[in-house]
Amino acid sequence: MSSGLLKSGTRGTSQQQIRATRLLAFEQQQQQQQQQQQQQQPPLLPLRGPRWSLQVGHQCLSSGCADLSCCLCKHNESRRCKTDLKAKYVTRDYLRSNCGAGLLLALVDESGQRCSQQLPGWKLQVCVLDAKRYKELNPGNAPLGFDALSPCILDKALLRWEAGSETAVVSLPLEYGQVCLNELQCFSISGEHRPGKACDYRLAFWIENQLGIAPQVSEPFTVVCLRSRAAVKSEVPLADEPVGRLEGIGEQAVATLKTLGQQLSHGSGLPLHLASIEKVGQFCELIELAKQNSHLEKQLLPLFKKADWKKATQHAAIAVSPDFRPRVWWCPDSSSGSSSSGSSSSGRLGLLFRCENAVVQIQRPFAWVHRPPSVGLGPSGPDELRPFIHPGQQEQQAMALAAQDWDTPGHGSWGVYWKDTTDPLAQGGSSSSSSSTAG
Repeated sequence: MSSGLLKSGTRGTSQQQIRATRLLAFEQQQQQQQQQQQQQQPPLLPLRGPRWSLQVGHQCLSSGCADLSCCLCKHNESRRCKTDLKAKYVTRDYLRSNCGAGLLLALVDESGQRCSQQLPGWKLQVCVLDAKRYKELNPGNAPLGFDALSPCILDKALLRWEAGSETAVVSLPLEYGQVCLNELQCFSISGEHRPGKACDYRLAFWIENQLGIAPQVSEPFTVVCLRSRAAVKSEVPLADEPVGRLEGIGEQAVATLKTLGQQLSHGSGLPLHLASIEKVGQFCELIELAKQNSHLEKQLLPLFKKADWKKATQHAAIAVSPDFRPRVWWCPDSSSGSSSSGSSSSGRLGLLFRCENAVVQIQRPFAWVHRPPSVGLGPSGPDELRPFIHPGQQEQQAMALAAQDWDTPGHGSWGVYWKDTTDPLAQGGSSSSSSSTAG
C-alpha cells in the first residue's frame, strides 16, 4: 500500500517537473521570438530626441579653392563643386560629383548635426524620377511626400549598385545614420548604343518604414547613350581639348571653326595660325582678338547662333592651361619680430612642392629654399636650394603644417615659385599676396 502511494507520488512529481520544464522551454521560445521580431523591426529614434531629416550632399575632393582669381588655383580644373551631381552623364557612368566624390546621404537634426547612433535594420531606398514630369508636378521644387512622388517614379531597371544587377530600386543599409553612394550607376532609358533623346532624371531617396522622415530629391541630371560620349561638355575646359567640348559648339560650329579662314573675307585681320581652330586655347585667343578688332567681330557673329556664341564665350572664359610651376610654402618663423610669412633677419625658409596641372602634390616636396634677407627693395642674394630625395622627419612636420595652411582662406603663406614673369601663366597673378618668384 505504502509502496503504491510512493510510486504514485513519484509519478506525480515527475509529471510536474515535465510540465515545468515544458513551460520554461515555451517561455524561452517566446522570448527568443520577441527578440527576433525586435531585431527585424527598425528601432525607433528616441521620442524626446531631435527631429531628423535626410540630407543629400557630398564631401568635395577638389584640391582647388572657389576663388577664380587665386593665382595658385586659377589653372586647376578641379574646382570646388557648386552642385552635388554633374549636369550630364553617359549611360553606365557612376553618379558622382565633378570632383569624383559619391553622394553622401545622412540623417541630420534641426541644427545640422549628423546622427551617430547605430541603426540596425534601417535601409535607404533610391530610385529614379522622370525630371520633366517632376517639374510639371512640382514647379516650385517644394518638399513632397512619397505618395506625391509616386507618379514621377520610373519603374524600370535604371540603377545598379556595385557589381549587382540592374534594378529599379536600390536598397542600402543606413549604418550610423549615413551611407556614401560611391558605386551607384545609372543607365539611359533608350539603351546603351541606340541613339535617342537624352534622358532627364532626378534621384529620390527615402528611408524604408520611416514615414516621419520626408523623402529627398536630387538635382536634375541628363543621361545619354554611349554614342553621345564625345558630345559631353567639359565642366572646366582645358586649353588643349577639342573645341567641341565647349558649351554651344556643336558639329556645325566645329566645322565652321575648322575652316574659319575660308569663311571670312580678306582683310578681316584673322592671323594665319587661327585660320583653322580646333582647340579650346585657339578659340580663347580668337575671342580676345575679336574684342580688340570690331571688324573681325562683325564678321564672326553671323557665322554662329547668338545664344550658342554667348554660351561658348562664357564657357571658354573659365578654360585652364597646363600649369606645372612649382609651389612654395614659406615656413612661419618662431623668432621674435618675425612675420607669419616666414620673413626674418636671417631670411625666409620655404619648402618646394611639385605641381601637376595646377594640383599641388602635398606628398611630394623636393627641396628646401632659403631666401636671403631683404636689402632695400630686394633680396641680398640669390635663393639657395637644398634638394632631397626622401622627406625626413623635419620635412614631414613641415608637410603637415603646409597642408593645414593650404586649407585656410587664401592658402596662407603658399605661393607660386617661378622666375619667368613673362610666362603667360604668370600674368595677372604677380600682384597677389600668394604669389612668389624664384630668386
